[in-house]
Amino acid sequence: AQVAEVWRGLPDADRAEAVILTGNYGHAGAIDRFGPAIGLPPASCGHNAYGFWGPPARGGQVVVLVGGTPWDPAETFERVELAATSRHPWAREAEIPIRVCRELRARPDGTRNSLAVLWPKLRYLR
Repeated sequence: AQVAEVWRGLPDADRAEAVILTGNYGHAGAIDRFGPAIGLPPASCGHNAYGFWGPPARGGQVVVLVGGTPWDPAETFERVELAATSRHPWAREAEIPIRVCRELRARPDGTRNSLAVLWPKLRYLR
């Protein structure tokens, strides 16, 4: 429910280009299973086998990031804002951060970045 609230709270222009990226395959699976009924797009995730499905089709200049990641979002995005914290008694994690990340940092040569270019960095196994 909190992810949907954050998603719906995005300005229309941001939501038209935004993606949902999760920190683990469990969060991605939950969003993919239950999200369509509440208006969420499919989730992307670099964790384990989900990472083999590749990056989202959109560039990722606006990302709703669900859960923790082994990579630092502040190193990937210019702006990272904690939008909500999901708490559920059945969740394995006590508190799941939901952040809105904006403006991928430029590549070393100064050109615009995308999640497709960054995907090898965002993929991980554990």
